[in-house]
Formats: sequence, C-alpha cells, structure tokens
Amino acid sequence: EMTYNSASNKLVRVDTEHGSNGTSAVTFDTTAGAVVIYRAFSEQEFELTHQSVSASGYLSSTFSMALSTVQQITGWTENWDTGGNFASDKFTADRAQKVDVKIQTAFQVGADQDQIDLYIYKNGAAVKRSRFRASSAGPQTIGITATLDLAVNDYVDFRVKNSSNTDGVISGNDDTFFTISTHVVP
Repeated sequence: EMTYNSASNKLVRVDTEHGSNGTSAVTFDTTAGAVVIYRAFSEQEFELTHQSVSASGYLSSTFSMALSTVQQITGWTENWDTGGNFASDKFTADRAQKVDVKIQTAFQVGADQDQIDLYIYKNGAAVKRSRFRASSAGPQTIGITATLDLAVNDYVDFRVKNSSNTDGVISGNDDTFFTISTHVVP
C-alpha cells in the first residue's frame, strides 16, 4: 500500500506485510517524522529521519589570518543548502539531529615550521581541532571530520589560528570547502 500527497510533495505511508518467512515491514510515517524499519529475524527497530539536511560551501575570497588569534572563517559561498540552515557563515540546526561535518582548508604558508590550527566550533566552543606544522613555505592543506549531536538552534562554524606568521586561507571550490549533512546510521 502506498499513498502519495502531491500537494505537500510527501510520501505519506508505505506498508508491507511482516511475515514469518523472513520478509520485513517498512513504514513511512510523516506524523512521527521517521522511517521505521522492522527486520523479521533481528527484531530491531531503526528510525531514520526523512527530513535530512545538507549544506556545502566554499571560501569565495582569500581570508587573512591575524597572528595568534582564533578567528571565524568568513566569506563562504554556498554550493547548496537543502534545509536553509547555513547563513552568516554558520550552520544552525532547526531540529535535534546528528550531523557529519567535513572541512578542508588550504593555506598559503609563509615559512617552514609555521603552525596553524583549524577548528570546528559548536555554539562558540571548539569541539574538534587539527594542528598543522608546515614542512615548507607555500600551499598546504588541513582537513577535519566530526559527527556532532545538535539540539534546536545549536550552530556550527569554522575557525583558524595562525601561531607563527602572516599566513592566509586560500579561496576556491577545490581548496577551502565544507559539507554538513544529516548523520544516518543504517
């Protein structure tokens, strides 16, 4: 059985039989905001949100870093934002959820042994850091991934700290970019 409401563009309900021969039942329930999967042999129930969000962006202009100061990276341009959650250089959760956060940042390093820190911040506090010490002057890359548990109105942003020199963050879709998406556990 399947019902589709074209006015709201939502799949309302899908039912299948749950038999003793190992078949499974799948129910899409928009009132609960979840997909519930019943597996016949494991007797486990999984809830996966059908309201996933995803945002991606890149740094659209070079970002200069002040010496020995943690700074929020600003100047992002969106590639996409399915939930409208990314604005003012930060991602803000519109509901409780786990999200996967990935950022890659390219730096123009001024000298050998320059130290740069890249951070993922949640609600104004560092939750993940990657420290980099350059092996030479020139372009260098740092990346971080994290899974974060967000409540409604929690926000995520990205920051850097230059401990050594007058280095800068390189702009461009292939150099400095991020992706934030709903974390789904099968």
